[in-house]
Amino acid sequence: MTSTFFGLEIARRALNAQQAALNVTSNNISNANTTGYSRQIANLTETTPYTIWATGKDESLGSGVAMDTVTRARDKFVDMQLRNETSKQQYWTSRETSLTNIQSDMNEASSTGSGSGLSSDLNSFWTAWSDLSTDPQNSGSRAVVQETGVTLTDAFHSVYNQLKTEQSNTDSDINDQVSKINSYSKQIAALTQQIQEAERTGDNPNSLLDSRDNLIDELSKIVNVNVKESRSTDPNSNANVTDFELDIGDGSQVLVSNDRAYQLATSSNTSGIGGNTITSIKWANSYYLPDGTQVTIDSSDPHAAQAGTNLSLASGTGTLQSDIDIRDKDIPDLVSKYNTLAQGIVTAVNGIYNPSGTGTNFFNGTDTTAGDIALDSSVDTEYDTNVNNIVAGTSGSGDGSIASAIANLSSGWSTLSGTALSNLESEFGSASSLGGYYDSTVSGFGVKVQEATGMKTGEDTLVTNLTNQRDSVSGVSLDEEMTNMIQFQKSYTAAARVVTTLDDMLNTIVTGLGVTR
Repeated sequence: MTSTFFGLEIARRALNAQQAALNVTSNNISNANTTGYSRQIANLTETTPYTIWATGKDESLGSGVAMDTVTRARDKFVDMQLRNETSKQQYWTSRETSLTNIQSDMNEASSTGSGSGLSSDLNSFWTAWSDLSTDPQNSGSRAVVQETGVTLTDAFHSVYNQLKTEQSNTDSDINDQVSKINSYSKQIAALTQQIQEAERTGDNPNSLLDSRDNLIDELSKIVNVNVKESRSTDPNSNANVTDFELDIGDGSQVLVSNDRAYQLATSSNTSGIGGNTITSIKWANSYYLPDGTQVTIDSSDPHAAQAGTNLSLASGTGTLQSDIDIRDKDIPDLVSKYNTLAQGIVTAVNGIYNPSGTGTNFFNGTDTTAGDIALDSSVDTEYDTNVNNIVAGTSGSGDGSIASAIANLSSGWSTLSGTALSNLESEFGSASSLGGYYDSTVSGFGVKVQEATGMKTGEDTLVTNLTNQRDSVSGVSLDEEMTNMIQFQKSYTAAARVVTTLDDMLNTIVTGLGVTR
């Protein structure tokens, strides 16, 4: 037979459980607009039944309800997908921004400030030679040739210096991102230690888990991430504790292992454009503990083989990989094309202007890159203001054959022969002219920008869809919480009514027996 107060105990448990569930609902409503908050679920469970002997056999009577756990509404598979796509999205977003900036530098390379770029300056240069060919004795036409030559070299210098600056700025961004990765590593390791300590006491540290997930989400914008978790029994508390590992890059490199925060180290050299500093990234030979202790990695460390090796990133993921691609591939490739164009112009013009190679050149024959292309001292206004030094022909003052041949370079190589022609053909391949080569360079770079824009748009859609999918699981719906609130409120009211009813019943017994209450 059950205790007289057995029913009251069941009702008491119901009151406590419904009140606890209502508190969880209240917390959800309070954090409906909190970034990174995961909806919490009150898990109620039936308490252990009470066994009595009745009618010749054991009977089990329900003993009520209790709050078992408060867990987060979280789908780890969706989290993984969202982080993977976020990493790709950020790669293409960063790449589009960088390429657009570089494209802007190309369009603004004209020293005249017209914003029409090197192509306009090159056309003006050919036009000046064409005008000189029709009036070889005109000193004004010679002056225009000289001026457009200076403008053209200045335009080369301008775009070269802008690309050099872009590379330097990108390298600075890479250093900043490495610092962020190291900071995230320490924060995540510290949170992991707190989470594991809470788990040893049987707690579900939902707020700490949210904080760690938010940091991992932010980290996934910089590099690709992969979370590995497994449950093990703590030998001291016998509680289930989650072992945690966070891999980055290609998935084989460990950034965080439980409370160990592995770090990245940087070194630099001057192998960039014009002696620019280039930063390389390796794994440091030490890790940090949450208390700030720095520990040197020895052979006993499970990840000892990683120390001192280069960071290996997954292709097409994260802003760090995007910046490295821009710094090490896109900018040097573009500078190389400008250098090829500058060298081609010098070779072609000088090959016509001074075919024997024994006279004076129009361009300095030793400075043939975009960064140092210059007029020969015999025609540069910095050294000689006498424009009559500019040669227009080979057979007298009325001959404009040289000027005409140089002007014809705008449409092809037909005016070249010998060494000059063979050099140009080997450098420019299928390009029909110097201008055609530059046009293909510009259009090819434009294709890169379009590709980045298209990929970014596609990834934006995927990230939006996955974010909505995660929000449908982890986000707080006020309508749903209001429904839960009413449900728990009604259950609480009903449990309170049970208490009142049992109190009346006990009052009847006590009063009926004549006992004064």
